[in-house]
Amino acid sequence: MAAEDEDGGDAEGWRAAVELHPTDPSMLCGYATFLAKGGETDRAERQYKASLEADACHVGTLCNYAVMLERGGREVEACVLYGRALEVDGGQVIAISNYGHLLCRHGQLDKAEEVFQQGLKLHPGDVMLLHNYGCLLWEGRGE
Repeated sequence: MAAEDEDGGDAEGWRAAVELHPTDPSMLCGYATFLAKGGETDRAERQYKASLEADACHVGTLCNYAVMLERGGREVEACVLYGRALEVDGGQVIAISNYGHLLCRHGQLDKAEEVFQQGLKLHPGDVMLLHNYGCLLWEGRGE
């Protein structure tokens, strides 16, 4: 029996799907995310890179890859990918929130504030954006 993740996906199914569509960036991203959730970050990274080779502007890949890198302590690389995702689609709320948060953690408070304000113009009621911006104001700015 194949291993399953909590969402019911299985590794054999993902491999078969990728074999059928080896250059589909969405398929490669999905498989990479499945691998990352299972802790197979080296294999996931290869799939994310293959997805970006197929489509360097695939926002889902840029964001999911950045999340994996951030969780692995590779925050500078994650910032670069979030920035690229926002260049492609400036309205990606997850990228906005995570990018701003990472900028805060690296002391780039002015840039982070700019990112949060821009994001809140597009998504004024987004709880995570409001929370992260509030943290910046409270902890980073002392306001």
